[in-house]
Amino acid sequence: MRSSVIWLIIIICLACLLPNSASSAEEKAREGHFIAYDNGVVHDTNTGLDWISGPDEDTGFEKAKAWVESLKVDGGGWRMPTSKELKSLYERDAWPMNMTSLLKANEEPVGWWVWSGETRGTEQARVFDFYRKRPYWNQIAVKPDFGRGFAVREHK
Repeated sequence: MRSSVIWLIIIICLACLLPNSASSAEEKAREGHFIAYDNGVVHDTNTGLDWISGPDEDTGFEKAKAWVESLKVDGGGWRMPTSKELKSLYERDAWPMNMTSLLKANEEPVGWWVWSGETRGTEQARVFDFYRKRPYWNQIAVKPDFGRGFAVREHK
């Protein structure tokens, strides 16, 4: 019985030494409540969400969705954000895109609009406009190369 207790204490002590995340990513930069890691993940300490920004180029909803679904970075679990989650990134007058510069893909930004995963059937998807700080519905087929893709998940 005594040896079982000793082994249990050893196991608990060893478990305490393990990192609290499965990620082996190193912190690269901080900006306000955002932390960027060298694997491309940006953690928001206010919301507890992890973000990855897609290429800053015109990207249709279907292409953005396929990109998010294919992500395996840092163990996966990525999905398209809601418009409410995208709104949480909005910071007036921050960088040129009203969001943290840690989510930039290019020095010269292209896209102000980011797709959410919210849809109305197969015809419309919600996009968040970082210029006007509001979401709106967009016709998927009318503008197939419009917007950007971001991926989000709960922090691991």
